[in-house]
Amino acid sequence: MFVFEEPRKVSERAMNGSGFGGPNSIDNGTDGVVWPDSNQFELPWWHQLAWTVLFVPMIMVATGGNLIVIWIVMTNKRMRNVTNYFLVNLSIADAMVSTLNVSVNFSYMLTSNWTFGTAYCKISQFVAVLSICASVFTLMAISIDRYVPVTLYLKQYHCLSLAISLVRRMAFQDI
Repeated sequence: MFVFEEPRKVSERAMNGSGFGGPNSIDNGTDGVVWPDSNQFELPWWHQLAWTVLFVPMIMVATGGNLIVIWIVMTNKRMRNVTNYFLVNLSIADAMVSTLNVSVNFSYMLTSNWTFGTAYCKISQFVAVLSICASVFTLMAISIDRYVPVTLYLKQYHCLSLAISLVRRMAFQDI
């Protein structure tokens, strides 16, 4: 939520740079009314450069890596199995986060100005929640997919070893 300040009447001393109404304040031409600084949260150029050096490679690697995973699984028939389909779903969700959410929010972080419109503001938040939920549910499905065979194997192995031990006891009781 943005808080907009109302213009205030200021003295001539304040308009000259001491107190409210610094060098970035905008005088709208009325007598003694000065608007506050246009963007007090703007990052210095070296902060913007540092964030750009960190974010741009991260976005490129995340998007590129996830697209490569999707491409490999979809083009290779040997790779088409349930576990890899789960990984493709996870890659789609992560690619959505990196392209549709992180890059846009990075732009907003640098400029402190939302240039993508009201509709995309709502869509961006929806996409963020959707892709995070898709990632979490996919990881849960992968864990269930791995848990069930392991526990069934252990149960079968336990029952098999119990049956073998019973047969051995019965066989050696007669001796």
